[in-house]
Amino acid sequence: MGVGLLCAVAAIAAPGPGAAQDTLSLHQAIDTALAQNALVAAGVQRVHAAEGAKTQAGLAPNPRFIFQHENIRLWGSPLYGYWQDTDTYAYVSQVIETANKRGHRVETASAGLNGAKAEQDVLKFQISARVAAAYWAAAGADRMRRLLRQQEQNIMQTLSYTEVRVKEGAAAGVDLMRMRLEQQRVSALLSTAEADAVRTRAMLFEAMGIPARDDVTLSEDLESIRVPVVPDTAQVLEQRPEVRALRRAADTAKANVKLQRAVATPDVEVLGGYKRTAGVDTLIGGVQFNLPWRNRNQGNIASAEAEVRGAEENLRAMTVQVETEVSAAVADYNVKRALVTEAFPEMRRNAAESARIVTAAWKEGGADILRWLDAERVRIDVELQYARALVDFQQSALQLTIATGANP
Repeated sequence: MGVGLLCAVAAIAAPGPGAAQDTLSLHQAIDTALAQNALVAAGVQRVHAAEGAKTQAGLAPNPRFIFQHENIRLWGSPLYGYWQDTDTYAYVSQVIETANKRGHRVETASAGLNGAKAEQDVLKFQISARVAAAYWAAAGADRMRRLLRQQEQNIMQTLSYTEVRVKEGAAAGVDLMRMRLEQQRVSALLSTAEADAVRTRAMLFEAMGIPARDDVTLSEDLESIRVPVVPDTAQVLEQRPEVRALRRAADTAKANVKLQRAVATPDVEVLGGYKRTAGVDTLIGGVQFNLPWRNRNQGNIASAEAEVRGAEENLRAMTVQVETEVSAAVADYNVKRALVTEAFPEMRRNAAESARIVTAAWKEGGADILRWLDAERVRIDVELQYARALVDFQQSALQLTIATGANP
């Protein structure tokens, strides 16, 4: 982890007392999560373990040294000459691997290492997607909380204005009661929005792996119109880390089939050394190997071949799933984008203009309090719906990005 990223994580996780409010971008949130997440650290160790397995797979068998003494007798008769009557052996044996077993072991271990790296990529991709989804949910909750806070302030100002008018006899007491009821309704909505904002922010910081903070501003623009690039199917399949992981799993299974078939070929062990019998020094040599009679590794070969078929079926199923996910994500994105770029702008303009006209008429005595409350409710409801639509759009753009295999 770079020094810059370490500093950023430290600044977000532990601000100094009296520090100015920090901002948090989506990429900062993702980088912090990848730096802090224990599962990522565990995945790094799995990669190191696979590297060790690859190193071990390339090592040749060690030679073996044998020293033995035979015909030792320390009692009885006739007289026994130790150095004359005992047999002494000292020799070295070496297993010679056949059928390129070491090469196949290295190939299998290399495929396993690539698989471990691919699984690490899948884990990082999933963590990034989770953090991005939590980020946009928290950003949307913050926006709705701000809208309702502003609406509460507006209601309080209008309530004060109505109280003055009632005292002056320019408005009925029932108008004041209705205004107070509206203020209570908005306060209740705000309480719910406050709880949602706290909850979604806690989920974001939990996904990042650091304690939640209230003094961090989410800096991404909820109204930014992101247009994910949708490449062709072949490129999508190449980009999706899950597909790459399944391909690496299939490669590992195929390499294991070659290894298990090679294991069926017996290794040869040659030996040579020194022998002393009856005081005579001689040389010995030999060769030995297992006879492939009952055990020809047929069970492991069948098992490895079945794993290949299973890996290929998993890859085929994932290919169909990815194609379906991309099609569904494109359709959902187009609908959500049309809502925020075409439908809601006009709705917001109409609701704001209607509220402005009714407010002016109400203050001039040309409209009653019920019409004003209705116009204000419609305006704030449209704004809240727009905020939810923005969150849905950003989540839809995120899902399309994920479906194509691009980083969030």
